[in-house]
Amino acid sequence: MRRSKAFFILLLSFLLCSCSMPIDSQDTESLSYEELLFDTSYVHKINVEISDEDWNDLLENPKDKTKYHVNVTVDGQRYEDVSFATKGNISLDAIAKKENQIRYSFKINFTKFNKDSDYHGLNKLHLNNGYCDATYMKDYLSYRVLAEAGVKTPLCSYVWLTINGKDFGLYQAIEEVGKSWLKRNDLGDGALYKPEYEDSYRGFHSSSLVYTDDEIGSYPEIFNNNETPVDDQDKHRLIGILKAMNERNDLEEYLDTEEIIRYFVGHNYVGNYDSYTGNMLHNYYLYEKDGKLSVYPWDYNLAFGGFQTGKTIDYVNIGIDTPLRNLKDEEQRPLWTWIAQDDEYLQRYHEIFDELLRSYFESGRCEEEIDTISRMIRSYVEKDPTAFFDVERFDKAIATLKIYCSKRTQSIRKQLNNGLSTVTELQEDADKIPVNDLVISLMGQYGSRFFNR
Repeated sequence: MRRSKAFFILLLSFLLCSCSMPIDSQDTESLSYEELLFDTSYVHKINVEISDEDWNDLLENPKDKTKYHVNVTVDGQRYEDVSFATKGNISLDAIAKKENQIRYSFKINFTKFNKDSDYHGLNKLHLNNGYCDATYMKDYLSYRVLAEAGVKTPLCSYVWLTINGKDFGLYQAIEEVGKSWLKRNDLGDGALYKPEYEDSYRGFHSSSLVYTDDEIGSYPEIFNNNETPVDDQDKHRLIGILKAMNERNDLEEYLDTEEIIRYFVGHNYVGNYDSYTGNMLHNYYLYEKDGKLSVYPWDYNLAFGGFQTGKTIDYVNIGIDTPLRNLKDEEQRPLWTWIAQDDEYLQRYHEIFDELLRSYFESGRCEEEIDTISRMIRSYVEKDPTAFFDVERFDKAIATLKIYCSKRTQSIRKQLNNGLSTVTELQEDADKIPVNDLVISLMGQYGSRFFNR
């Protein structure tokens, strides 16, 4: 009897422990990449096997973004002949210029060299290095906020990266917005674009989505950056949508208004200005299907006040109805303007903001998630050999992130309750949420040093 009872207790303990452990590789065949690599309850392991010659070439020529043939092991499952390359623009250039700094972001393409080699349905994976992010969490939390607002977002989790078995660092694994993402979200076979701001186009930037004329050549920043195959008919259909949006004609016919409003609710909460609402006019996706346009998010390592350039700004109290940075003419951002200039759409925008605050922030769920993730990754941050920030700075950054979210939530609640203007320029200082004790730079900022070690 005692032996049976002891055996039962031992078995129960084993089962309880196994619930929080990674799934055994032999049980993964029928599972999707969402259930495996993007299980956020633990830190995953990725090892990249790359020849010494290719690794040295990558370190000597990181900005070439050469696609190297490597083998990749994800949580014990090995994939041969996979593409591995550096990724990024400003961050890639900054790290390449820094002596003895090799913490690049990477892109893994499982199917580049072998079309049948996807990872449980995933073809492309990004490994983000946490550039300018002492919290190790800005991408992760931004996508959580946007998802809570009802937006289709990329999946995000944490991985411990090793190169040829040698510890390299803690990274955020992010699902690429592309073929696998479209399939996972049941979006079908529409046209996907990733507009990109180009310095070579002085003056007008088509990535602003301002309509100028019906010529395909007038929109190079859009049509040179298609993520799915498109033809001239697709392009002219998108131009027609831009025209309708700019002229405010039949918006319900041409725009997925609910989805776009939800995007701006999540996006404007986290305040990422390395984006459409800033001057860079990138880091967003357009998706058109059957003549209707949607927008989806990308790249939030500079959210929560991280895109600091020039004069210090009170990010916490920025009016939710005036989210554009350094731009006085709202007509230059027509994807947002149709919301701001229509009472019914603006009311819906406020309603969704209210839902987001109640369900995720005021309920305590956001702070609980920050605490859970920070506890999970802290030991990895502490031992990270290539980290931009040490664990002491990480602890300060996490504390600051929680304060920031608390104050931002208080400010938006006050704006929704008419205690503070939703228009930044009309806000009275006495009505604002105090921010004197908030040092946003502790979380990492573009305008300051992006590392402290």
